[in-house]
Amino acid sequence: MKAALRRAAAADLAALEALEREGFGAHVPKEGMADELTRSWARVYVVDDAARGVVAYVTVWRVADEVEVIQVATRPDARREGHARALLARAFEEAQRDGAVRALLEVRPLNVSAVTLYRAMGFVELSRRARYYDDGEDALVMELRLA
Repeated sequence: MKAALRRAAAADLAALEALEREGFGAHVPKEGMADELTRSWARVYVVDDAARGVVAYVTVWRVADEVEVIQVATRPDARREGHARALLARAFEEAQRDGAVRALLEVRPLNVSAVTLYRAMGFVELSRRARYYDDGEDALVMELRLA
């Protein structure tokens, strides 16, 4: 597989929005991804496959000495290829270099593949937020110590 892991650019917007809709459906605000590309505290990283184009992305926010994972999405035909893990590792490496000491995220407990990935990367569950998502599902709050 020939794929590049890089920061997203404005030229990626259509591909990112398509991935976002595919992964998150009706829960996506129309202006969301365009805003993420322009926010000074946001970083969007993509996996750009030579044959398939942008197949995965991660959006993180840098807040003080923390990095918060906002979204991770992978095209269905590119899942289980290690893209999410590689994107997260890159985002955490850069954040740590800039002084971040921990990463935080919220995840649906029923998203077993995501929870499994996060635990394999060293995340631990801090708490549960009751009825966090629009559909009433709880969220697990997870943390990874970077330093």
